[in-house]
Amino acid sequence: MNQTHRASPVPAAPTPGDDGHYALTTKTHNIKAGPIDVEVYANYGFDSKAVDNDEQLDAWQGGLLLSHTNDSGVNKVILRYSDNSDNSVYNKTNGLTAIYASFEGNYKFTQQAQIEYLLAFHDYDNSKDNTDNRKNYGAIVRPMYFWNDVHSTWLEAGYQRVDYDQGGDNHGWKLTLSQNIAIGMGPEFRPMLRFYVTGGQVDNKRTAKVNGTEDQQLDSLNVGGMFEAWF
Repeated sequence: MNQTHRASPVPAAPTPGDDGHYALTTKTHNIKAGPIDVEVYANYGFDSKAVDNDEQLDAWQGGLLLSHTNDSGVNKVILRYSDNSDNSVYNKTNGLTAIYASFEGNYKFTQQAQIEYLLAFHDYDNSKDNTDNRKNYGAIVRPMYFWNDVHSTWLEAGYQRVDYDQGGDNHGWKLTLSQNIAIGMGPEFRPMLRFYVTGGQVDNKRTAKVNGTEDQQLDSLNVGGMFEAWF
């Protein structure tokens, strides 16, 4: 079991360039629970004297990651709870609580045919200002076929629902077909050139209600190329 602690000191007085936001982060990993790998992390955010006393705020965040790996792929469950913050304790919001949960993984039918998938839920609840409170549901599935070490074809389908406390229940979907050319430069650096066509549709009930306009569906079709790399 390995445990890592990172902390930033609190200055006695504001220093040039100090924005006043600090955090203590901890993560415990390499814990084995039978076939399950366990990671636990806890983060605490706070402000220094560089922030006005009336605006200083604390935040904390706790998370759990469970993963299982076998010859066919990997599955992960991520659970996170945040108080006075959402994704990061550096960015604090008074009265905000956020819950995030996801299930993701990949499965190899063969070395050539594989699939990646993600299910996610995000609950954003601000007791001080509920105008942007919402529940976000998302799903992505990406079947992939690798013709050889260089060329592959991916089809990615995504769906999202955002249920606002005020302003409607938005839905959207996207479908992307891409032909990819990988540039072999080692396992730690994998640049890729992608040519793709993407189509999708989303409604704007939230925007329409806020602006007092009529509900509309927005359609999109894009064709292009991009370069990306994994490190």
